[in-house]
Amino acid sequence: MKVFIICFALICFSFTNCYAAGLSEDVDAFAKDSPQGFAAFCWQTAGFYQQAGNFQKALDWAERILKSDPKNYQVQFYKAQLLFALNKDRDCQKLLEAMENTAELKDTPLLVSGRGLLYESYKRQGALGNKEKELEAKLKAKKVELDAYRRLLVMYRISESF
Repeated sequence: MKVFIICFALICFSFTNCYAAGLSEDVDAFAKDSPQGFAAFCWQTAGFYQQAGNFQKALDWAERILKSDPKNYQVQFYKAQLLFALNKDRDCQKLLEAMENTAELKDTPLLVSGRGLLYESYKRQGALGNKEKELEAKLKAKKVELDAYRRLLVMYRISESF
């Protein structure tokens, strides 16, 4: 009986490995043949894991999209949200600060949302006050950019100091 169980386990294990290897090849081929379809598949899978509360797996699927399309700013923002949910504030801030300095995102609603999350992250770490002081110093400069006012407004909303 033990021999039968061991043989059965070996056959199942071998079949599973073969199936997984075939599936892996299929996913790679799918990613090459249909990048948009693959991105949609990864996005839905990430959303499934996020709803299930498994933020790390959702992050893994979001990173698959970014490997094939690193300038997908919506997925970058989604990744930042997942990092925030995983309490990885430094990584979240690094990503959002890079997005904030991207010329393509200037004056977009995505940037406003990104700044809100960035300032929430600063607030959670107790660094929001320092960031407010930096922006207030920029406002006192002779040449003030409209963007500085926008940043400060979002920051004040987050800090609830207005």
